[in-house]
Amino acid sequence: MAVFSQAEKALAGFEEEGLGVVLLDVMMPGMNGQQVLEALRGRLPRATFVMMTGYPDSQTATNCLDGGAMLCLRKPIRLASLRDLVAGIARERAA
Repeated sequence: MAVFSQAEKALAGFEEEGLGVVLLDVMMPGMNGQQVLEALRGRLPRATFVMMTGYPDSQTATNCLDGGAMLCLRKPIRLASLRDLVAGIARERAA
């Protein structure tokens, strides 16, 4: 698991990590989450992307899904729900 608070650091770190599930906030310092999603999709073709936003609207959700995200979640998100979601994605990937 890796955690990044800035988009630029995330882009560099994801190449090294090779992660299977990527959680991105739509609003990030530097680049926004949708830009990071676009940049990472080609580098991590097998990854599952989940976007999160505190400012949900249908256009944001549509943009995230059209950009390759599996889900666009509304914040705040309960940690237990997020853990269950990631565990479920991991189980599906392993099957």
